[in-house]
Amino acid sequence: MQVEQVRRPLPDIFREKPEGGLASHTETLALSSTQVKEAISVLEGYQRAGTLEGKADYVLNKDALLPKMQKHYQERQGTDPVTTRLVSASQILFSSSSFLSLTFESPSHSDQQAVAIFVRSVGAGLLLDWESWTGFNDMDWPTLQKEKPQTPVWMRVTAAPGDYYNHEFADKAHYLCVKLISPDGGHSMYGYVRRSTAVATYFSEQLRYADFEITGRAKALMRLTVRITFPPAAKSDQCVNIRQVLPNRWFMFDWESRDGL
Repeated sequence: MQVEQVRRPLPDIFREKPEGGLASHTETLALSSTQVKEAISVLEGYQRAGTLEGKADYVLNKDALLPKMQKHYQERQGTDPVTTRLVSASQILFSSSSFLSLTFESPSHSDQQAVAIFVRSVGAGLLLDWESWTGFNDMDWPTLQKEKPQTPVWMRVTAAPGDYYNHEFADKAHYLCVKLISPDGGHSMYGYVRRSTAVATYFSEQLRYADFEITGRAKALMRLTVRITFPPAAKSDQCVNIRQVLPNRWFMFDWESRDGL
């Protein structure tokens, strides 16, 4: 892969929200297809690279990502997900922009899968979305729970049905509890939404709360990128408000992460 490809401009969809919203369509790809082979080649090049700078040559938005990669690998001693079998591949169309998604079995992520998202920069080859690949969060979990921010924070999580009603969220009739698990499975907390909202209905259906109420065991997990806040003068480091949800993905566009959405 040529390093100069990384510096080509990205599709417009990264900078501004499309008019009329973010429409999407997913098409399954054969694992033997040319697109999948190209994506695997990029991922293998990334995995073989012996330095951060070498890895960064294969990732989307290289210059902005290098400081985050340094934080992940050097300060936090983070790792890349361990992958075993390639399970599925798909092409995702967001408005007029095409993305490739490869899903692997992975024992190192809390949902037991690693998803590699690839974007084709304008006039260049495929690049790996590193943040969704590693499950990187700007604020790590220990810091989040220590500082209890009231300013909204985006976090990549695995969601499961929860049943912890306490402190500011003790009213089970008013709130739905969602267990939020860190990408590596090492940390968890509980997020809450009002039961009267559409997002609570969505969680109830997708995470199969009816089965959970009967068996006490989670029957479904889901990747989420969530925007959370702690209550004022929070009584616990385990309970947060869920303010916004990007369902079924750890991938984010630049405009989604900006304040004031």
